[in-house]
Amino acid sequence: LIGWDATGQWLEWAFEAPEAGDYQVTLRYASGRGWDIWRELKLDAAVPGDGFAKHTLKTTGGWGRAAAEWQN
Repeated sequence: LIGWDATGQWLEWAFEAPEAGDYQVTLRYASGRGWDIWRELKLDAAVPGDGFAKHTLKTTGGWGRAAAEWQN
């Protein structure tokens, strides 16, 4: 996505876990902006912990055209 920076925008995915348990969610992104951005992650409409309420995504130095421009 490009330009995902307006107040009130969101992305949503539905999925079913094969069984109850703990799962790791990894966000992989690239950002060529010259500033950090902030995002919030919710699971089942709730923020799962304080670290997800306003998570900082540092600029990666590019838009994902090279492997080094991607961060987890």
